[in-house]
Amino acid sequence: MCSPIPGWVLVVMDRKWGDVFRQTLGKTERSLVNELIAVRN
Repeated sequence: MCSPIPGWVLVVMDRKWGDVFRQTLGKTERSLVNELIAVRN
């Protein structure tokens, strides 16, 4: 079983999306990260 993703990791992913993840991941994946942040809050 996987351990939960720490909240700070999701925040960093969201803030650095354009620099790091945009080339590999799309808008759907970014939306998923934002939904996970909302659920954790």
